[in-house]
Amino acid sequence: MQFWRTCIGSCTDLATYHTALRAPLRSSFWFFVRFYLLLAGVAAILGGTLGWYSGKKLGEQLPPNALFTFGNNALSVQETQLPLTFMLPLGIQAKLRADAVEVQLTQNAEAVTLPYRDLVSTSQSFTVHASTVKDEAPPTMAVAGIIAGILGIGMTVAGRLFSAAFHAVFFSWILGVWGQRVVFPKMFQLSLHATIPAEIIALIGLLAYRGTPSFPLFEVAFVGVMLLVLQSLRRPSSSIA
Repeated sequence: MQFWRTCIGSCTDLATYHTALRAPLRSSFWFFVRFYLLLAGVAAILGGTLGWYSGKKLGEQLPPNALFTFGNNALSVQETQLPLTFMLPLGIQAKLRADAVEVQLTQNAEAVTLPYRDLVSTSQSFTVHASTVKDEAPPTMAVAGIIAGILGIGMTVAGRLFSAAFHAVFFSWILGVWGQRVVFPKMFQLSLHATIPAEIIALIGLLAYRGTPSFPLFEVAFVGVMLLVLQSLRRPSSSIA
């Protein structure tokens, strides 16, 4: 329950940041880690579910008697012509070309091109019937969705830690210019907590835009939260120590 109280408080109550300053750094760091472990679990579930239903939708749209032959990093199909276009859940569009797969998240978004040489590890030629693809696509795409979700959060964590440390140094320097004594570990604690509401806002933006917004939403939200927190802590002759 303490985790959830801290998580909600980091988003809604500035007093949570005051309380965090009285706790050791490891407490804030462990809270940060647990939040992203939870996020990784959610991303894995959503990625796996989306992958499974995408595989089902793809199988339903395949030409029933088509034979897919892959060799030399190229795809060819008997009984039909390439490219093949598939409409997947959430309005995602996928296109099978002779040399690559194109994925478009929204109608206005730029398509992402994934060459077969980056997706298939074998150099041997093989042929697959549409019925086999229909059976294998849901579990294969579910596993791919789970892995993508976990890896995505893993890479995000590294970036967020760097961002928290960088902004801790930056805000420490700014407050030092203003004559306030600042201890870096305490500023880093505030940054770790401020990451949570900023990440939630960034995720909402990601879902709303169906992709990455054209401006750095996380950074804007993070700096906004930090300014609110530091303003609440500012008192004459006070210090963060």
